[in-house]
Parts: sequence; structure tokens; C-alpha cells
Amino acid sequence: MEQENKAETQESKESKEPQVTRDLSNVGYPVAPFKFIIMSILTLNLYPVYWAFKNFTVLDTTPVKRPKILAACSAIFFTFTFYWLLKYIEQASERHGNPIKMQKGLLAGAFFFFHFVQVCARRVPFDGVTSEIIDWTGVVISLLILMVPVRAVLKLAETSNPPTPIDFDFTITNYVFMVIGGIITVIGLIGAFMPG
Repeated sequence: MEQENKAETQESKESKEPQVTRDLSNVGYPVAPFKFIIMSILTLNLYPVYWAFKNFTVLDTTPVKRPKILAACSAIFFTFTFYWLLKYIEQASERHGNPIKMQKGLLAGAFFFFHFVQVCARRVPFDGVTSEIIDWTGVVISLLILMVPVRAVLKLAETSNPPTPIDFDFTITNYVFMVIGGIITVIGLIGAFMPG
């Protein structure tokens, strides 16, 4: 009898607590590494911000009124919120029974450091070729660091029950952004190698 009363009291407490309306079974936004790299390069590194937004929207399970606004802010300031995205991926992996551990502090510190160096290097008046080499080195290092959470989300998607579909396909919108970004990239490269 006492156990039944305790169970009812526990259920009534749980029903009074604010409920999270987001789907906790979701594993984020799994994207094929090839698509992630191509889209990142040809959208002038804007695709990782979109990918972060999609993951923040799903993986941040804090009960809030407007999760998309907070997810957008987190994605815009991705250099500073990268650590929390890694944390959310780890928490999702624990919820699904397949714990993934990442060196969150090391990865977030490296991501911030290389982004900071890249921004500082743009302020120094290098010649066009040196500037492009520094920019592309920063892009490559950032992509290498980002591959850790991209692969972690993929692993989550593959081991979830049922498996979560992975985004392999390029849509028309993807192609439009890649063409625009590709044109801007080519113009930048031509400008770097042309004598001024």
C-alpha cells in the first residue's frame, strides 16, 4: 500500500514538471563526410554553421520556449559553442546506450585557436598568395576537427534503433549555394594570383 502511494506521488511530481517537447530519440543531423566537406568548401564554410544549427535544434534537450532561436544563436557563434555541441552529442550517445567519448576540451580549444589565428592573419597585410594559403590551411584544419563530431553523429545514426537516415544527397538548394560559393572562391583565387 505504501509503495503504491509512493509510486502515485512520484508520478504526480513528474507530471507537474515541465515536459521537453523535442524528440529525445533523435540523434542529430547525420551527414555523409564527403557531402559535409564539399559543402563546407563550396559554401565558404557556411555549411558547418547550418549543420551546427540542425544539431543544436535536436540535441539540446534543455526545456526552453524557443529552441530554434537559441539554436540559431549557438550556430552563429559556433566557434564559442563548439564545446557544448560536443557535449550534447556525448549525452545523446549515452541516451541511446552507445556512449561516445570525445576530447571535448582539446577539440574545442583547437577549434577556437585555429579560428582565432585565421581571423588575426586576415588583419595582417600579406600578399594575395600567402593570405590564400593561410585561409585554406585554416579551412582544412577546421574541417579535420569538425570530422570528429560529424563522424560521432554518423555513428549515432547507424547504431540507433531504427537506424536514422543519413544525408548523402545534394539538393537543388545545395547546388545553388555551391555554385555561388564556387564562383566567389574562384574569383578570390584569381585575385590572389594576379599581379596587383
